[in-house]
Amino acid sequence: MNKLFVVALALACLARTDAQVSGSSSAAKPATQEAPASTPPVPVTFTSDSGFTYTYPSDWEVVDAKPMLPVAQMHARDSASSGLESQAAGCTQIGLLLRHGIPRSSIVVVVLPYSCVDNRIKASDLAGVAGGVAVGLSKGFTLTDPIYTAYKLGTVEFWAERAKGSPKAHPEVNMTLETTCGLLKSALVCWMGFAQDEAAIRTFEGGATSIDGSPATSLIPTGAFDRKIVK
Repeated sequence: MNKLFVVALALACLARTDAQVSGSSSAAKPATQEAPASTPPVPVTFTSDSGFTYTYPSDWEVVDAKPMLPVAQMHARDSASSGLESQAAGCTQIGLLLRHGIPRSSIVVVVLPYSCVDNRIKASDLAGVAGGVAVGLSKGFTLTDPIYTAYKLGTVEFWAERAKGSPKAHPEVNMTLETTCGLLKSALVCWMGFAQDEAAIRTFEGGATSIDGSPATSLIPTGAFDRKIVK
């Protein structure tokens, strides 16, 4: 297995922990409608030191990922199959964690600086690394009907996957999982959406995203999955 492929498993390990909890809490509670907000949500823009911005509605909760990061990194290192994967697990960061709704949907953005893996990730590695993230998610979820696509934001190439999924501990919970990864100037960045409904999918895909200073556009362009890639 390509070493860069297994590095991606560390990214997925960090991201899927929160989503598995989401699935568990969803199973424990019936689906309910949230109380109408007194004012419509407004766009909020997150700016990362890794060279991107991502805009989301203000009614999504921003969760402090710092307390959970050490445990997630430890679990990722424990399951590492190589020194490079263990190294990546130790320095991968959760750049942004958002939650919304009951049942709960979540958006997780993970960042792996190239310096952490000795600048070994190249453009030709993108599909393998992004595919590795998706394989990593399958350790906690049963995934079905996956489809894949590639696109650009500005000059940066992205590789994306969409699949139906259920947490293995709660197979009765049905979610849509989407992953998209891009190679920015200084880091590999992957966005992962764990959606309980169509509105959450639209929020994830439609979040205005700027990459390395480019004009902001939707994270995943409309119709991108219509140009699906067969693996």
